[in-house]
Amino acid sequence: MSFYRVLIPVFLLLGASAASTSLGIDEALAHYFFDQTTGVWPWRHAWLTSELLHQDARYFFMTVYGLLIMMAAYYYYKHPQHPNRNIMNYLLITLVTSLVSVSLLKKVTHLPCPWDVATFGGRWPETPAWWQMFSQQYPKGYCFPAGHASSGWASLGLYFIAPYYSKKIRWCFYLSVPFVSLILGFAQQMRGAHFLSHDLATCALCYAIAAITAYFYPPVSSITTSLR
Repeated sequence: MSFYRVLIPVFLLLGASAASTSLGIDEALAHYFFDQTTGVWPWRHAWLTSELLHQDARYFFMTVYGLLIMMAAYYYYKHPQHPNRNIMNYLLITLVTSLVSVSLLKKVTHLPCPWDVATFGGRWPETPAWWQMFSQQYPKGYCFPAGHASSGWASLGLYFIAPYYSKKIRWCFYLSVPFVSLILGFAQQMRGAHFLSHDLATCALCYAIAAITAYFYPPVSSITTSLR
């Protein structure tokens, strides 16, 4: 499979993200979770969405990332010839690159969180179009792409190392990453922290990083038959 075909999901996800903004899907979904009568987001401080799926989930992923670093260090120093060393290196590269990229983009983009828009009780008079994310006529939003969902989508590298493992483990990778990521993203949408387009953009970015790295990283590209 050609390199460009590998990136087709990226283009589709970015197109879906832009469409969600321009067609009003973002605000339509946000209205569903915003209480117009009281002018608040009922799920913003709820235990399920704020504590369990936000704060606790963050600590959980920090622990997982720490264990991954420890495993990578173990194979690097104790078993430098073991195949798992290349797997751990690849996962660390994609994980760190994805999380850093999302974090940096949030600092320079000008798209607001739902709770910052006047329609939903915020101060922004309107929501800029997707293609205006870098427009200087709006203040920085510190919200796009979705940061919390990147905790899950940053693990999309598992998709590309799945051929190393048995069919059962492979499908575990294929299903667990989107399942967890969608839950994290949906919880933040319920709180008013992100629009749907934010999560789609995060998924696109993390997938692009995982795919490009897998394509050019020899230990992974040599066994990832779906890329060739």
